[in-house]
Amino acid sequence: MTPASSPRTVNVLLVYPEIPDTFWSFKHALKFIDKKVSSPPLGLVTIAAMLPEN
Repeated sequence: MTPASSPRTVNVLLVYPEIPDTFWSFKHALKFIDKKVSSPPLGLVTIAAMLPEN
């Protein structure tokens, strides 16, 4: 095996910070539409899709 094709382990810690409770966080408005979040964390989903499966 050449070094370029050798398997290697990748450790990644994906952290989604909590949004502060402000007017723009919509935390209180979500109760009215019976939702927990207004939108998914697309940045984390994008990075996770770029990582190898194993």
